[in-house]
Amino acid sequence: MSDNLNRVFLWCVPRTVSTAFLKCISFVEGLQVINEPYQCAYHSGPERKNPKPNLSHPVEKRLEVILDDTSLDDEARGFDKKDCTYGWIRDELLEASYAGKKIIFCKDMAFYLDAKYHMLPKGFRYSFLIRHPAKVFLSWKKSLLKTFGEPIAQFMGDLQKLPDHVFPAGGGFKEQYELLEYVEKHLDPEPVILDMDDLLTDPPGILSSYCHKLGIPYTCELLSWEAGAAITETWISSKVMVNANKIGGFYDEALGSAAFKYPGPLPAFESLPGDIQACMEASMRYYEKLHSRRIKPSSTN
Repeated sequence: MSDNLNRVFLWCVPRTVSTAFLKCISFVEGLQVINEPYQCAYHSGPERKNPKPNLSHPVEKRLEVILDDTSLDDEARGFDKKDCTYGWIRDELLEASYAGKKIIFCKDMAFYLDAKYHMLPKGFRYSFLIRHPAKVFLSWKKSLLKTFGEPIAQFMGDLQKLPDHVFPAGGGFKEQYELLEYVEKHLDPEPVILDMDDLLTDPPGILSSYCHKLGIPYTCELLSWEAGAAITETWISSKVMVNANKIGGFYDEALGSAAFKYPGPLPAFESLPGDIQACMEASMRYYEKLHSRRIKPSSTN
């Protein structure tokens, strides 16, 4: 690559308020958002994780309905899933030049990369977004119930028993930490780690620090934005993702946001359902390692 673009990754675990964060960062002048391209490769592209879904399983059948974009015409916004291999994302999407842009900002989930680290593009800075597992898994289960619908609720009683392309074997945190280890060794020795509850508690302090570390211009105007999905028209996303959100509505709350909201309290462990407790216990060691290296709020410096 011969351009001078500042290229930044934000690698997340689901339900970390990452889409609201993406709305916020979208208003940086000269910044181009690329939203979850690896999600398309993982779920829908030629190298998809589950190429032969079991349509007798209600969860897998419903997922195929959500991801079906065959009725869309060629004018639908976004890139086509038939092109979306991991190599195409690297070579044609993330390493491409973007006229008139100064920053490329790609947000995705670490488990969608599916440990295909050799498919990561060159020239990126790396950041990681985390949140306490209790909040993540409670919200994730609620989101899955909403997306898949009440007829599927009986199959959502235990997150860890869902197909691993729906709920990853490492619960998202293990995959995120393993990606961090690879990145530090091979790609970026100084990745930036951000805990969303820190940001929600102190938006100007944490966001300004994040932007400074990654070479992103910061102004206080980034702390509020218009409610609604208008800004997403500027994002580069897959057609299947745009259509899936219309069906499943998993971005609705984030797209309706207009600012960061102060975080609620951490739920007591003993009050959590058994599967949430199990997911927490499997994930806490990865979260704590990440959390110990996060951007620190000023009150803890």
